[in-house]
Amino acid sequence: MAVDDHLMSCSYKSTLGIECFGCGTQRAFLALTRGDIVGSFMFNPGVILFLLTLIAFFIVYFRKPKWITRVITIGALATAFGMIGNFVFKLMT
Repeated sequence: MAVDDHLMSCSYKSTLGIECFGCGTQRAFLALTRGDIVGSFMFNPGVILFLLTLIAFFIVYFRKPKWITRVITIGALATAFGMIGNFVFKLMT
């Protein structure tokens, strides 16, 4: 019995027939746990961008606490733009 057999389905996609901003997040996370960075990015780039934001947050937190707000803001914007770009790309294909 694999984890892939127990993924939740997207109610947004099943209702409207198009993927939402978060579609692919579970598959992207599973691909990352398997070491497939490119596959993870193709499923949903927001997962990698979010994890990079967390890593940057912890590095900055222990080194330069005054930069925390800037790191979180840039990371949140990068994650949001990545997810929106992914959504638009999937709508167009």
